[in-house]
Amino acid sequence: LDGSVPTRSSRATEGVVTIRNPATVSARCFRDGRAVSGTTSATFTKVIPVPAEETGERPWDGYVNGVSYRYVEGDWDVLPRFDTLTPVATGTLANFSFSPRLNEEYFGFEYTGYLKIPAEGVYTFTTDSDDGSRLWIGDQLVVDNDGLHSMFQKKGDVALSAGLHGIRVGYFEKTGGDGLTVEWEGPGFGLGIIPDSVLYRKVR
Repeated sequence: LDGSVPTRSSRATEGVVTIRNPATVSARCFRDGRAVSGTTSATFTKVIPVPAEETGERPWDGYVNGVSYRYVEGDWDVLPRFDTLTPVATGTLANFSFSPRLNEEYFGFEYTGYLKIPAEGVYTFTTDSDDGSRLWIGDQLVVDNDGLHSMFQKKGDVALSAGLHGIRVGYFEKTGGDGLTVEWEGPGFGLGIIPDSVLYRKVR
């Protein structure tokens, strides 16, 4: 548990290893006192889940399903500062979609809303995009998939409490192909597209 390479004199273990403090766990297989595998290591950090902005069950006062969007046009090699741009159009959508765009190229979207987290735990968020994208939960940048590239996937992890958490996704398209897929994975369910039913926006 100290991050060193295991030797034949290291503590042997069978079954569950319980970690109560941050540690780098290193493991190696031995047979008859001889190493028969390489070393695998992983670092574990104890974190406090980010508190939710709203807790409890539906309905939340002043929230409805969907996300808000700002649509902008321009020529960028990285995500623009959306707060410095005058949007060409604004509105609401059920999910992260390009349907309101007016051009096939040289455009960007900033989507904002809230995400219903069903249970406390560590969640993985993924964006697969062409060109660049980023995803924030609250003020924390979780996925940085920025820059000029074809469809490319990046992911990030964050510990969250149950309830509503702010979510923001930025995307831009320069030329060529385009696309954006936003997925999540958490306690009790595998990787999949974030469904409409867990996305919310404030109406007052």
